[in-house]
Amino acid sequence: MSSAPPPRIAIPQWLIPILIFAGLAGLVVLSNRPALTPLGVPVVRDSAEYKRRSDEALELCRGPLEKFGDVQELTDDQRKDVEQAYKLYDAMFRYNPVAVEPPFQAGRCAYLLGDLREAEDLITQSIYNSEQGLKQNAQSSDKTTVRNIQLTRAEAQYSLGLVYIQAELYEKAVGEFDAAIETVPNSPAYLAGRASALIQLRKLPEAMRDVATALALDPKHTRSLQLAKLIDAELKAGGSSAGGSSAGGGSSGGGNAP
Repeated sequence: MSSAPPPRIAIPQWLIPILIFAGLAGLVVLSNRPALTPLGVPVVRDSAEYKRRSDEALELCRGPLEKFGDVQELTDDQRKDVEQAYKLYDAMFRYNPVAVEPPFQAGRCAYLLGDLREAEDLITQSIYNSEQGLKQNAQSSDKTTVRNIQLTRAEAQYSLGLVYIQAELYEKAVGEFDAAIETVPNSPAYLAGRASALIQLRKLPEAMRDVATALALDPKHTRSLQLAKLIDAELKAGGSSAGGSSAGGGSSGGGNAP
């Protein structure tokens, strides 16, 4: 005896357009999310997605990066956003290993998250990529592209200097600030960064010269004003040892600005 076929489920005609719309909406949502590996790590697969992820990552970490170099405690929400931005920049870097921006920004995210070794490695890679880009464009008539690469390299060198200050590698920090200032000599942030490292090396007169130059460029530059007071107090006290954290950073705002 054969069994009866299962009853058919009738779908009302009015429901069909709704189901189609819901399915399309789901595809749109999924298309705007980064592709993931089985471990949940974002993967960038094409140039259009690269651009979208760049915009998304910048938006996630915009606030903390605007204060990069300042002593700041991330909130739980900010930490989650910076961690996600780091993953996106890392995915972009894997897609284009010779790019300058992704390792630079990923390194700055790592710095904010307290991973100084990862920050050093990534920012160093960005500087290397910048050097390669400058070599490739050495004969180029596109001066804007060349200058943009130089400015990004200088900002990376400044950021690496801040990493070295946090790692208490002050001689290395001075070297990176020197390189950044060679490209952008009129940056109060870069000058204040070098002054911070010089203070830790007990080179107070040299630090004061950098601070004076920074304040001549921007009399209201917050970090330079703080360092000027610190150096003055140290000189009046006969050059006693400066506090390790008091000179440990520099405001990043307008690193490439006059």
